[in-house]
Amino acid sequence: MIVLFEDEGYKELRPISEMNAVSTIILGAFSQEKRIERAFKEKPALLLREYLVKKYSELGYDVKPIADEKVIFINSRLIVTSEADSILSMGEGEAFLKRGRVIAACLPKKSANEAIESYSPEKINEILLKNSVKRREIEANTIEHPWDVISKGLKLLKEDLMGISKSRVPDEVKIIGHNNVFLDEEAEIQGPVTIDTREGPVLIEKAEIESFSYLAGPLIVKKGSKIFSGARVDSSYIGEVTRVGGEVSSSFIMPFSNKRHFGFLGHSYVCSWTNIGAGAVTSNLKNTYGEIRKKTSSGVLPTGMEKLGSFFGQHSKISIGTMLLSATYVGTASHAVGFISEDIPPFVIYRSHEVADELEISSAIRTYERMASRRNVEPSKGEIEALKALFDMTSEERVKFLKSKPGGGFEPP
Repeated sequence: MIVLFEDEGYKELRPISEMNAVSTIILGAFSQEKRIERAFKEKPALLLREYLVKKYSELGYDVKPIADEKVIFINSRLIVTSEADSILSMGEGEAFLKRGRVIAACLPKKSANEAIESYSPEKINEILLKNSVKRREIEANTIEHPWDVISKGLKLLKEDLMGISKSRVPDEVKIIGHNNVFLDEEAEIQGPVTIDTREGPVLIEKAEIESFSYLAGPLIVKKGSKIFSGARVDSSYIGEVTRVGGEVSSSFIMPFSNKRHFGFLGHSYVCSWTNIGAGAVTSNLKNTYGEIRKKTSSGVLPTGMEKLGSFFGQHSKISIGTMLLSATYVGTASHAVGFISEDIPPFVIYRSHEVADELEISSAIRTYERMASRRNVEPSKGEIEALKALFDMTSEERVKFLKSKPGGGFEPP
């Protein structure tokens, strides 16, 4: 039995991880959970933060596992590569570590069930270490910060798509390059479209591509999505039931999000149920062409990236004409308006460096319900409960942030 667990590292992956299990974060063409399943030929169970359990239970995940044999626990932040065989062959009481943090551990049935029963992200490392008699430090590829999801995800995207087969392409599609293009037989291609495969393959599921679009690999467009006329989209993951227009480069857009109009999104990660208004622009390159550094709770950290855009939490809303500096993030359900030069906590209406208000949880839920209705989706009770829990958990952070900013008295209808 394989169980994916979250440790305290999820906190460093905000805002992506605020409403999402680390195991479901998309890197390349697959989620972490799906990547584990492909590597080990077994669907893993998940150990999650308590406020996310109902949401993922509704989605069909095993979030309350019971061991009937030995269990291999794997850290959700691990990008499995050559470690797969070594992990599968682990003996009971053995653990692999990276700088003292458990990457994988094998426990017998009784100890495994005790670990599951006592689980929390803050305790799991200590619990697994206590039950491990043989420990070994390894070189493991893990996601430590949000920008890893971009840099490592883009590399994986090309690798994941290299194995796709080649399909028949309609005459109205112009192909540049020699990498494969796969178009689902139900994909709707409207008029002249250019697909450039010089940098990688292109996979289009049952999606709609309007005329005069330019698509460049490595690229995946998932089912139910729509690319609008004149769009330029390259090196990106476009999730299910999304709307994309303007220019999108080297970015990950999760299901049910909307970037319908002109504007630029580059080297960014957009969580589900986000709306990016017309003319919104992310900066992804410094004027000096130098490495982008990010201010964090641990200090200013180098990202190792020359290009890095923004991170948009679940349900965030970006108003028309908004401009975001490199490496900024917008927290869950927050509204960003104007010029964004700092991180915005969850549930904040932010209109400038000086003016911000708290977003009421009732407003965030109403907006989600309206957006779900527009996508013909039943709002998730688990999603709503997670929003309420996150609102309460981030109250202190929000109060501290808002103290320095006079409120503007704006309330969304």
